[in-house]
Amino acid sequence: MGYNAWVIRSSAFGVPSSPKPDSFENALIKGETMIVARISVLLCPLFMASSVRAAFQEPIMAAALAAMGNASLASPFQSSSLFINPATLAGMRSGDVYLMYNQLYPGIDVGHIGQGLISTGWPTRYGSFGFGVGTFAASGLKNERTISLAYAYPVHERVKLGLTGKQLYHGYSVGSDPLASADPVFRDGTSQSTLSLDAGMVLSLSDPFEMALAVRNLNAPDVGLTSRDRVPREAQLGLAYSWSGVRFKATADLAYRAAEYGTFKDKFVPSVGVEKSFENDLFQLRAGASPWEFTAGFGLKFGRYSFDYAMVLRRNLVAGYGNHLVGLRVEFGPGEEKSRRLTGLPPRQDKS
Repeated sequence: MGYNAWVIRSSAFGVPSSPKPDSFENALIKGETMIVARISVLLCPLFMASSVRAAFQEPIMAAALAAMGNASLASPFQSSSLFINPATLAGMRSGDVYLMYNQLYPGIDVGHIGQGLISTGWPTRYGSFGFGVGTFAASGLKNERTISLAYAYPVHERVKLGLTGKQLYHGYSVGSDPLASADPVFRDGTSQSTLSLDAGMVLSLSDPFEMALAVRNLNAPDVGLTSRDRVPREAQLGLAYSWSGVRFKATADLAYRAAEYGTFKDKFVPSVGVEKSFENDLFQLRAGASPWEFTAGFGLKFGRYSFDYAMVLRRNLVAGYGNHLVGLRVEFGPGEEKSRRLTGLPPRQDKS
């Protein structure tokens, strides 16, 4: 049953584009499709919620970003952002450690599906460094792991650049399933790993207005076991405008996914988000939306400790209670102004 359930998830979240007729890859895909046809109806309500997806397609992000519809490419400046845009590390005010857990699809009887990340980052006079590990696990079915090492530098007081090297690993829990042992899909093993590269930029157009650009999986790495399964290249453009006097931020992003399958609207995803801070940034309310999702959440800050919560409701999901993310950030190291001197950034002007 574990193998059958994995095939459902793999195929429902994305099957590579059709190869040449009569090829061995075509035979593999046909075999998987036959299994899907038999029992995919069991999980139909779940997979109606998402566009077509394959391996490493569930984005790794902090709870604060998720609460704003993932429309936060230009901010925030913390270590967890290295998975989305490494250039934001160059704007970190201090070092930090961040932990996040995401419970996916609770209330739907498909077993436990969860996502997590742990990251750390620290600014120096030679630039900012970041390290993080992101995981995705469907209990008894599949697991994914992303290990990232990032570097960012403010090449100008208004321009920040960043680069991330990643190791991608995924494996399938086929166990003693007789179907899996006889399937040629697993003739070379049940796991695969490869390397990938991300790049990003943050441009401060003016004091309240920032723009960002990131390209993820630049080399479109192949993580297929037997047939080709490339992780699509992604490009994302983001804008952020901050009204310091009222402590309000509005963001808008446009993401493009160069998948070999899907329609135009599957590949281009716009999103918007807002954040309102209260009591000198001790409390934040957040909300966001995209064509597929509605999001909301809040944040609390106590000195060097920050707690974030996000709820993600997928528009076409007809069952369940949404996805729930919680995040904890702990800052360490020198204060903000000393960090800005170390990294070569000018003193921050508080206009509130």
